[in-house]
Amino acid sequence: IANRVGTTAESLRLLPGGTAANNYAIRGLARAAGPGRIISQPTEHPSVLGPLSALRAEGFQLELLPVNRDGVVDPEDLRLALANERVSLVSIMYANHETGVRQPTRSLASLCQAAGVPFHVDAVQGLRSEALTLSSTGADALTFSAQELNGPKGIGALALSDRAPDL
Repeated sequence: IANRVGTTAESLRLLPGGTAANNYAIRGLARAAGPGRIISQPTEHPSVLGPLSALRAEGFQLELLPVNRDGVVDPEDLRLALANERVSLVSIMYANHETGVRQPTRSLASLCQAAGVPFHVDAVQGLRSEALTLSSTGADALTFSAQELNGPKGIGALALSDRAPDL
């Protein structure tokens, strides 16, 4: 599993599904970074929007970037958002579960890395059709589910890059 997503076994966290992996990644990365803004986008899967809303109750601010008519985040919007107030985390899905729209994660990751902000990518749907890795997406944290890879239900994972804090 670690080889498939471009990490080591020590940097992989096995969890009970994609929802649990997203929850663990988002809460863990945000809390490790400390209070600030969390940036995402409105067409995220509920397994991402849920923990983002829960973190608001802990004092984090949530900013949802707009998507264009094709459902894609404009990297320029992220660049501008990163230039304002402290950002704790950016979480953007790779592929939308309903529309199949793919986000430009490499471009978004470059902006996050330049700003020193952790970047989480929900790749649950993307891994179904593509061989995604931490490197190909630019993610600091990449979540996925065995179910979407024709594996059993109830198995998810979080892959962490060497830039990510130990969660």
